[in-house]
Order: sequence, then C-alpha cells, then structure tokens
Amino acid sequence: MTVTNKMELKTQQILSMQQLQSLNILTCNNQELAEVLNQEFIENPMLEFDGNKTEDIISSLDKIYESSNINQQKESYENIDDEEKKGSEIVDIKSNNNLEDLLLSQLDSKKYTKEQWELFRILVQCLDDDGFLKIDPLSLSEVFPYSKEEIKNSLEILKGLEPVGIFSKDLAECILKQIQQKGIKDPILFRLVSENLAEIIAGNLALVTRKYKLKTEELKKYIHLIGTFNPRPIINAEKDDTQFIIPDIIVHQIKEGYRIQINDNWIGNFKINDYYLKLLRTTQDAELREYFEKKLLRARNILSAVEQRRKTIIKIMDCILEIQHDYFEGIGPLKPMKMGDIANQIGVNISTVSRAIKDKYVQYHRTDSLHSLFTSAHINGDYHSEYSNSELLSEIKTIIGNENKTSPLSDKEICSLLNKKGALISRRTIAKYRKEACIPDSRQRVYIKSE
Repeated sequence: MTVTNKMELKTQQILSMQQLQSLNILTCNNQELAEVLNQEFIENPMLEFDGNKTEDIISSLDKIYESSNINQQKESYENIDDEEKKGSEIVDIKSNNNLEDLLLSQLDSKKYTKEQWELFRILVQCLDDDGFLKIDPLSLSEVFPYSKEEIKNSLEILKGLEPVGIFSKDLAECILKQIQQKGIKDPILFRLVSENLAEIIAGNLALVTRKYKLKTEELKKYIHLIGTFNPRPIINAEKDDTQFIIPDIIVHQIKEGYRIQINDNWIGNFKINDYYLKLLRTTQDAELREYFEKKLLRARNILSAVEQRRKTIIKIMDCILEIQHDYFEGIGPLKPMKMGDIANQIGVNISTVSRAIKDKYVQYHRTDSLHSLFTSAHINGDYHSEYSNSELLSEIKTIIGNENKTSPLSDKEICSLLNKKGALISRRTIAKYRKEACIPDSRQRVYIKSE
C-alpha cells in the first residue's frame, strides 16, 4: 500500500486584533464611538481626556437620564390604595409640564396649611432651570412673612420629593442625595463628591489621585460611577416626546462645492497621557514597562482607528454627493447607486462601505439615513438592484395598483415581476417595503376589496 503525502498551498486572510478593532470602530455611529472612547478612558491609564470635564460629565449624565426618577414613582403610585391617592396624585409628565404641579402634587393636601402651601410655591419658583435652589432660602424671611424656622422646615419637606436631589444647593449635594438613596456606603466616593467634585470636573485628576493615594484607573472608575447619577433633577420635567436624530455627518455648501464635516466634536479630545508616557520611558521595572507598552499600543491603535474612520466616511460621503447631487439640492430623485459602486470608486471592499454607513445620518437641508441613499441592494443581502429605494417603492405601488382586484399578487409574484425589470431583490425585501408603506398582504387586500 502506497501512502502519498500531498502539500497544498492556500491563501487565507486572518484579521489581527488591530484590524478587528478598526472595523468595529468604523461600524460605530458617533454616540457609540463616544461610549467606546469613554470606556477605554476608564480602563486605560495611557489615554487622557483633554477638555472641559464639566460638559463631559453633565452631558453623559443627561443621556443616561432619558427617563427621570419621577417616572419610577408613577409605577409605585399605581400600587397604593385609593385613599392614599387623594391629594397626592402624580401628574403625568407628558400631559402637564407645569413644574409646580409636578412637584407639589406629590404632597398630601390635607397635611399642610394654606400658608405652608403658599411657601412651597414660593420655594418652587426659586428653583433654577436644573432644579437647584442656589439662593439662600433663609433670606426669604426678609421679603416674605415667614420665619427662618418655617422656611427651613418647608425646604426639608420639599427635598424629600422626587426626583432625588431636587432643591439641592449645588451639584455635589444633588449627587450625594442620590448616593445615600441608593444605600452606597463607600467613604471615598462620598469624599470625592463632597470635597473634590470641582477638581474632578476641572480635570485635575493627578491632584485627586495624590490626595487619596488612588491609581488613575481607580479614580476613573469612581468618575464613571459619579457619571451614573442625575446631574439635573428636573432634566425631564419639561421634556416632550420628540426624539431628535443627531447627524453623524454635516454637509456645508461652499464655493468649490461641499465641505464635509464629521459631527464628532462633542466626543471630546482624547490623547496619550504625557505623565505615563514619561513614566514608561524612565521606569526600571520590566513588568511595569510591559504593562504600559501594551496600554500605549492599544491607545494608539484606537486613536488611529478613529482617524481612519473619519477619513473613510468623508471619502464615501464625497462620492455619494457627486452621484446624488440633484437629490441633495432638491432638483431630482435619488439615482440608482449601489455600495459596490462606492467601494470601487474609493478602492475599498464593499463590506467596508456597509460598515461605514451603518446607522449613520447625514444633514444637508434635511437629515437622511446613509442607507436610504442607496438602492435596495443593501437590504437582506441583495446587491444587484438598479433601482433606488424610492423607485422600488413606487414600482411596488404601481404593480399593486394595477393588479387583478379579485386575485391580488403575492409578494413572491411581485418579486418575480420586479426581477424581470432588473430589480434583483428578495421576497422579504418586497414584504419589508410593502409593510413600511402600510400596504396589506394579498389575502388582506382580497378582504378589503370584497367589503
């Protein structure tokens, strides 16, 4: 028996961790990218945030607190009996934006005198836009007919209302209230907020780490924890149901054509930490040097990937503007455009284009999803349609409008007709467009016509 050994050469691409990280960052929209950078900032001492920490902390808290603690109180309110509900009805935030009603409706009207209610209203009127009471409340005794003791007692009652932190004198007191409400007993966290919040907000982390003998990564974790508390007690008290889309790309018209701007200034300025970079160069500890070298490489790779993401998106958007000029200027419809067209033009793989446009929006005169600017070829894995999204929807409506009313066409039959016209898309894509246009399926259309 003869055994033959055969050697065969195969070419196989294996993506490195750096390449995978770069692809993941390319896929992120601006909000997701901010989360990635903030998480890396917490975990990696070599990455430094060089910017106004006040806005960074406050804005991140605002996003976390899309729903106020008052909403949670409404849920618990449903579980109390009818007798307790009298005089303490919780006002629906969506139907009544009056802050005074929103707060005072949490109190039992039978427990307080007419004079106390009037004092409550005066104190509510003294709140600033964030829900803080920054004036000296006791000074009100010089203007209104109330003693300092009465004002102090009334204020203590109001400080017990939801959302937690309302009527605080400043941000530190507001956060401390929430720490206590959650039952957190960490003394370092308490001191950081009560004594050093100003230094943290100003970005003076080195001063704070030396004071408490903390490692930078430990302090960053505390900062992240502080960032989970509500910085503005009435952030949602006057908020409506409108949801706004934050564009990832902003296009401006200039004399030479267009200027494309990536809308990521709010992410903040991240850079390599000079202190730890110097420590890396001077340390004699081999284990410490190896640790910092790994962290430095990771930080540099992430910052490089962010910059590459920026360049790729700008290149793609530049091609889209060239092809869809009439659409953006409002003088024509979307032209047939596939991701493969853009990929070939800028010399990248089609999957790169797919990742770069995922969940991203462009603003120019109006805000559009990048996906919506392409033909339906990107949907459900189809890459051969010569129709734009709007043209496809129009074709589907036309076919259904001209169908035999006694025997409506199925999605599969509509798909077959469109395939013959050059729109090589799947039945699922037809169903998706039909549902988005609120067009019933074939069985329901028979029922509708027979009524």
